Amino acid sequence: MVCYKQVSIYLGEDKTKCILFTKKKTHKQLNICNKSAKIKQHKTIDYLGCILDNNLSGEHMVLKVLNKVNSKLKFLYRQSEHLNPQLRRMLCNALLQPHFDYASTSWYPLIKQCYKQILQVAQNICIRFCLGL
Repeated sequence: MVCYKQVSIYLGEDKTKCILFTKKKTHKQLNICNKSAKIKQHKTIDYLGCILDNNLSGEHMVLKVLNKVNSKLKFLYRQSEHLNPQLRRMLCNALLQPHFDYASTSWYPLIKQCYKQILQVAQNICIRFCLGL
C-alpha cells in the first residue's frame, strides 16, 4: 500500500520574503508571484536573529549588536555599586558576550573597518566594567 502526503506551502505576505544578494547599489526588482500571492522583495531580512542585508555588508547586524550591548551595559553601570567583581564578570559573560558571539563568523568578516573599531570599543567598555575601572 502506498501512502502519499500532500505538501503545502504558505505564501502569505507576512511570512514569505524575498531578498536578492548583490554587491551593486542598484539592483533589479524581482517579481515572484503565485496564483494567489505576490512575494515582496526586501532589502534586509531578519533570519534566526541575524539581519541579512542585500549587499551582505553586516552593518545592520553591527548596529543591532551595539544597541543591545549598550542598553544592557547602561543598566549594569547603574547597578554597579551593588555588584562585586566576580558578579560583574559573570553578568558580562551571561548578558553581553553572547551578543558579540552570536553568528559573528557570518557577519564580522564582511563589515568595514570603522564598524570593527566601534565593536572593539564596546568590548573594551565591557572589560572596564568587569574590572571596575
